[in-house]
Amino acid sequence: MGVIKVYCDTGGYVKKLKELEEQGVIEVYTFPYENQNRRIESTALPSEALFRDLGNIDKWDDMPGTFGDYVVSDKHASGFAPKLQATTRGGGLFKTKLPLIVPDPDFWCKAHASIEKIVGVGGQHRRDVLHLDSAYKSGCSCFLTGDKTDILANREALSELLGLRFFHPNDDWADFVAFVDERREVRYCQMLWIGLRSRGFLLLASYDQLPVHEPGPGPD
Repeated sequence: MGVIKVYCDTGGYVKKLKELEEQGVIEVYTFPYENQNRRIESTALPSEALFRDLGNIDKWDDMPGTFGDYVVSDKHASGFAPKLQATTRGGGLFKTKLPLIVPDPDFWCKAHASIEKIVGVGGQHRRDVLHLDSAYKSGCSCFLTGDKTDILANREALSELLGLRFFHPNDDWADFVAFVDERREVRYCQMLWIGLRSRGFLLLASYDQLPVHEPGPGPD
């Protein structure tokens, strides 16, 4: 069965997750916007983070991923999402290619459908937005956080926007485990269906589709 991808922000990780990871049930992701949690092995894709957004990283060479990874998704903010484009500046021997951020019309976002619109802009909201965008870009199924004010208070709107489920790691633990179990069952059924189809089996949607045996003429 497929592993469920779980994103944890700085206050979202608890020791109970380790047991589920060791069982192969979940895989925990984060990105070090505030502090680098060494208990989490998988690094999520970054959003449009600046060097000052990265907690324990003090050298450019230590930044996870590549420069081209540091772009927002189409859910990040109102207006356009930036796109990195290489451009040549200078002349002769001094021609160099530098990254240039330009508007990308393919990533245009509606003003009412953005993480910033829901959570807020600037200050501590910036880190929240970056974490949420990373979880979405990385294809995570759910988001664990201790932030009851900005994230969990808006979980319904964020879930509708991003397609993720949101849980407090302690208060919602039972709901989180139930969600993981449900997702595993769904994926198992999907994999079973794919396996049967690949082997040439046909699953009938209902008993109405079963072949009906017509009885022959009875004895005179």
